[in-house]
Amino acid sequence: MGFKLRNAEPRDVPDILRLVKELAKYEEMEDQVSLTEKELLEDGFGDTPFYRCILAEIPGEQSNDVPKVVGFAMYYFTYDPWTGKQLYLEDFFVMEEYRGNGIGSEILKQLSD
Repeated sequence: MGFKLRNAEPRDVPDILRLVKELAKYEEMEDQVSLTEKELLEDGFGDTPFYRCILAEIPGEQSNDVPKVVGFAMYYFTYDPWTGKQLYLEDFFVMEEYRGNGIGSEILKQLSD
């Protein structure tokens, strides 16, 4: 299965929230998600972003279809005065029907580069 990884853009906020909710459902905690698209947009794409996000997408079923976002990793950087910059992986999820295709491994590989 072909897939592509890319950095999230403001237009991806609905897909990011969809995947956050799918992850929460998987963890049986969906009632705890109170985040809105507006907050995700402001917090991730404002003047001082609080998070970054890598998305995994697959081609649309038809050649003229929009690609489908099927996985994500939400992360941010923190700083430790002893060791320096650290990446903190907050959330990581690949939709169940797309697991086993190397998507998660590639996301983690990209984060570790």
